[in-house]
Amino acid sequence: MKDALSNLGLSERESSVYLALLELGQTTTGPLSKKSSIPNSKIYEVLNSLEEKGLVSWVLKNNAKHFQPSPPEKILELFDEKRKRIKEEIDNLKKLETKENNYVKMFEGLKGMRSAFIEALMDLKPNQTIQGFATGESSSDDRVKLFYEWSGALRKEKKLISQLLISKKNEITFKKQHKITNNQYWQVKFTETNLPGDWGI
Repeated sequence: MKDALSNLGLSERESSVYLALLELGQTTTGPLSKKSSIPNSKIYEVLNSLEEKGLVSWVLKNNAKHFQPSPPEKILELFDEKRKRIKEEIDNLKKLETKENNYVKMFEGLKGMRSAFIEALMDLKPNQTIQGFATGESSSDDRVKLFYEWSGALRKEKKLISQLLISKKNEITFKKQHKITNNQYWQVKFTETNLPGDWGI
């Protein structure tokens, strides 16, 4: 859980205090310091930082501050803000990019496939078609299965149509591993023709 909060920009101490608050509910700094293992001398500093992020609020009771966590849904706002900042940075980077009419990019491995697929998605519009053919020999590889599931979700989200041609000799393995059925977004056919490898158009 701390890793997830860290990915959203929270420090290790901020994550510890916020998680402790979720468990304790409204509380003072004493129990919170003990629960989060953050020294009492540092707890206010962390709480102030969380308050600036909108993840903590407080009320005054008997002249003492009682702190309480904001609902976890508030974290979605942090995610949206971070996503917005990243998009702005990407837009700024694009302004620096040299435009070329013709170029070739090489991608290697599954991480390369993911990068290539994301680049392709950026250039496609809803209801456009992605065509490809594959031997299907890698269908038994769990990593390939996960890639199909991941890329399939992205294609469906953008309403892209996928037309895939697979070698007939690997039909059973492909169907068993991927459980893909023809629908408005997926059109899979099998051919007796020997295919040289995996290609996407």
